[in-house]
Amino acid sequence: MATKLLYILTAPQMCGFLRGQVAFLSKAGFHITLCVPEKTDSVLSLSVEEGADVVLCPMQRNIRLGCDFVSYLRLTKIIRDIRPDITVTIGPKAGLLGGLAAATCQVPCRIQTKWGIRLETTKGLLRQLLILADKIAATCADLVLCDSHSGRTRVVELGLAPLNKVRVVGNGSANGIDTERFKVSSNNLDAGKALREKLGVRQTDPLVGFVGRISQDKGLSELKDVWPIILSECPIAKLAIVGDLELSAKDKITYSELISLPGVKPLGHIAKLEQVFSAFDILLLPSHREGFGVVVIEAACLEIPTVGFQVTGMVDSVLSGVTGKLVKLGDVEALGKAVISYLRDPELRKIHGQRARERAYTLYKQEFVWHEYLKIYKGLAAEAGFHTSIKQ
Repeated sequence: MATKLLYILTAPQMCGFLRGQVAFLSKAGFHITLCVPEKTDSVLSLSVEEGADVVLCPMQRNIRLGCDFVSYLRLTKIIRDIRPDITVTIGPKAGLLGGLAAATCQVPCRIQTKWGIRLETTKGLLRQLLILADKIAATCADLVLCDSHSGRTRVVELGLAPLNKVRVVGNGSANGIDTERFKVSSNNLDAGKALREKLGVRQTDPLVGFVGRISQDKGLSELKDVWPIILSECPIAKLAIVGDLELSAKDKITYSELISLPGVKPLGHIAKLEQVFSAFDILLLPSHREGFGVVVIEAACLEIPTVGFQVTGMVDSVLSGVTGKLVKLGDVEALGKAVISYLRDPELRKIHGQRARERAYTLYKQEFVWHEYLKIYKGLAAEAGFHTSIKQ
């Protein structure tokens, strides 16, 4: 009989972090169900292609007490109907409501994932509410899985979970890196050249890239402030901005100011990031917090070094001075100098890019990460004392 594994996700886009892993675990003896707030195309394709059932439970990402209570009741019913052996919650709201529901239903093995710590960039009452929610989620869980060692340290420092409950999967990252997709290949290099031509960027001109949610958490203000510093030393440089907008009214003004600066190329959402990275010379990611920094490692696979801040997650994905450069959070002058140093020294940029690729391929291949998850699930099953069909 297959071991039943139920993933509970706050947002459907988080299914992207399960690509490949679902098929691997299904083959290893799991019957997998995805509990999502809506059936998007990406959810349905994952279900069909990798063999997972899908159930719906609408869930608000922000605090909505009435809606949250209804979601908790729905999750309780779903869990009682499915009777999973293991639950894995992904996202803060799923961690809280899914964790409570799984504990209520006495699921044998309950796991909370911490792929980033949202409260790090919040203040006041919201911060206190998020701390309380994380503590409740961790109390309901048997194990808290972080995607970086700095994330694990921060979770313990903030008192969100006890040290003996918090682990890192392998060397870090939520799902590893698809090194077959993100690699230096003729197809990717040709696509990168084509993107440059489309943007009107000469092959000899420096192209700095930003990839991520366009928001204050990802360093929107710092990006706006650092670009004139970079242009003052390298006026032919261009900045490509890739990602979805998550802007408040105030942030919209900042974003408008950013994209009005010389050389800035807003590109919106692009799915084939392996082609985008192939066009870049440097990845500039002034994020205030990361779970791990997946785009950093994806760029690394294509020999692109990263410049950013010394914050949670980034200190795991970037070895400063080896695979990229990190500076103190908020130090825009130092951030600009770090980018300029790469633009002035292409040989150093090449060396750091090569080292970044070697590190990514050594530590973060998907198959390794998936096997680490398998070990964890099998160990929990053994501790819980129930029969499992899981293959090693």
